[in-house]
Amino acid sequence: MVKLPAVAAMALVMVAGPAFADQHYMVVASNPASGATIKIPNGDELLLKLTACESCGYQWKITQRPNSRVVVFDKQLKSVSQCTAPCTGGNATERFEFSSKSVGGTSVKLGYFGPGKSKPSKVKRLDLAVTA
Repeated sequence: MVKLPAVAAMALVMVAGPAFADQHYMVVASNPASGATIKIPNGDELLLKLTACESCGYQWKITQRPNSRVVVFDKQLKSVSQCTAPCTGGNATERFEFSSKSVGGTSVKLGYFGPGKSKPSKVKRLDLAVTA
């Protein structure tokens, strides 16, 4: 009789086990300094959050994408206002989504562009390290 609960528990672990193996997570990096290294487990995603004065006409743009064999730029998500209502203008959080594809290292470069400017007022280089 004691063996039956042990067998049932073992069967439950065997059935539930693969669900954990396929689980993916999102690493969130908020306003990292230029030159920072962001570690991303292989198979997980990165959400990069950068503050911009959108009401002033500034925005972040990717100027050099990462090596797509290591990390893929997926999309830029809609920015989120940092200003609580009632408020006009102010900063916003611009969000960039990436997916890790294989263990290794690469970098991404972003520029902070003012209204009507073709050259960024500042540049941010981030090293992306995909770990096993």
